[in-house]
Amino acid sequence: MARRLALVALAVLPWPELRVRPMLSAGAGALHVSVDGEAAWPYRGVHSARWAFSADAGLGAEIELVRGLDIYP
Repeated sequence: MARRLALVALAVLPWPELRVRPMLSAGAGALHVSVDGEAAWPYRGVHSARWAFSADAGLGAEIELVRGLDIYP
């Protein structure tokens, strides 16, 4: 089985002057899943693959420890 995910996301950090500030993100992309089956003779193995739309949304916080060093819990 194989899985591949491609996602493009955009993050917004309002109020950059605060030490603890909210972070909002949203993204969209594609998911590809495939599977290969094996079988003993006289049966045949099967290969199947599908594409699907993928979406992502997030809400979090960024904490500034010192200037230039942030963490995202």
